[in-house]
Amino acid sequence: MTYALDQGFGAAVLAAGLGGLPFAWDMDGNIFLDESLTETQIVAIKAAAAAYKPAG
Repeated sequence: MTYALDQGFGAAVLAAGLGGLPFAWDMDGNIFLDESLTETQIVAIKAAAAAYKPAG
């Protein structure tokens, strides 16, 4: 199941050690990656998004 990436995803990003990396997301679940990200960082961001389940 895919979840919307709400404000709580920010906490998941920080918990995964990805805070400060140049990427953004919207409420529809789209992730916008900066071209400066490494492949390892991209994989980690996508994994965090796939594992994210909003509270409630």
